[in-house]
Amino acid sequence: MIETKKLSDLTLKRITKSDNTFEDVHITDVPTNIISNGTNITDNTLDNINYKDNQSLEFNKLINNNMPTPESGKCLIYSTTDGKLYCAISGYNPFEISQVTASDIIKKKGVTYVNNGSLDYFNLNNGMRLFSNSTKIGATPTRTTETNNILDAAYFDITDDEIKAIINNNTKIDITNDNIKLKQNDNSKIELLYDRFILTGKQTEVGIDSTKTTFNCDTSLNKVVYGNNKYKIEITNEIEIKNNQNNNTIIKINQNGEIYLGDKSLEDYIKELASKEVRRHKEMIRIFNGSSKYIDSYFYYDNNYVFYFSDTANSNILMSIEINGLDIEDMSPIYIPKTNSYYYLDQYVASGIDGDDTDTIRIYKVNNGNHSQVYFREVYKEHIWNIR
Repeated sequence: MIETKKLSDLTLKRITKSDNTFEDVHITDVPTNIISNGTNITDNTLDNINYKDNQSLEFNKLINNNMPTPESGKCLIYSTTDGKLYCAISGYNPFEISQVTASDIIKKKGVTYVNNGSLDYFNLNNGMRLFSNSTKIGATPTRTTETNNILDAAYFDITDDEIKAIINNNTKIDITNDNIKLKQNDNSKIELLYDRFILTGKQTEVGIDSTKTTFNCDTSLNKVVYGNNKYKIEITNEIEIKNNQNNNTIIKINQNGEIYLGDKSLEDYIKELASKEVRRHKEMIRIFNGSSKYIDSYFYYDNNYVFYFSDTANSNILMSIEINGLDIEDMSPIYIPKTNSYYYLDQYVASGIDGDDTDTIRIYKVNNGNHSQVYFREVYKEHIWNIR
């Protein structure tokens, strides 16, 4: 506050002479010399004086170096006792005006940027650094009224530990120190971490689980295909392994657990394979299948045979004897540990009708000196290929 003297008579003045004597006189203006009256110098006038004589600029004394707070819509420029100059704008923290800060201001030459103007081209001819505690940069639709709402904008939201790309208030990209997420309506996303990843799509998720011990590839879709340029696994109501060269099915498993090799069931394949058993790289042809205490056939001396047998007619414990036709008659008993018994073949040679000879073969079991006849279940003979 500027204080002025209080006078009882504003025209009374003292004139001091050269001999230090004085005389009190009244000094007034000559009325004919006054063109217009000036502003009276009062306390109120001195408190509000400025170069524009309005309320846009104020000068105040800074008390005890306390930072002033500007009124709404006003800017304060002030200096402190240490000679530093500051600017305070309503709603913002004060900042120092110095040689350093002034030299960092980008000068705009020849272009005036105003609200709703366009920054078409701005050549810095050098690097630019733009930093803040939180930075948003992007685009908004054309505005017809002024607003701070950016929910309909597309922009990057940058802080010191996260970068987001946001469109219409939906986060599409989220990057942190150890995580990258690409998202689509919170349903589809790609998430990359330093030791796991997740790919989520429509009813589907591929990635390493949160325990970091399991790789998951799971979907609720009704068809899945995995493969390379040669083979593929196709899952629908059935599981099929296919040849990608011709799309032929190699293996198929249906909902009942039945297995097919090509177009043939595994059961049929095993039956077919069993009907021509291969032993020691020789193809064997089945000549008997059933349950019988004897076999009537002609056993060639230059052929090999395999006899499957069991102690009872329908036992699940099957045993086998492989022997050349020449040795059947002189076969010695063989010991089989699973029954703790000995077994041997007995051959009866007989002449058949019209000169067709047949042999009758039986198998006997010997246990503690007791002999009992057992059952043939299957008989195979070696297939002889005729090469001409």
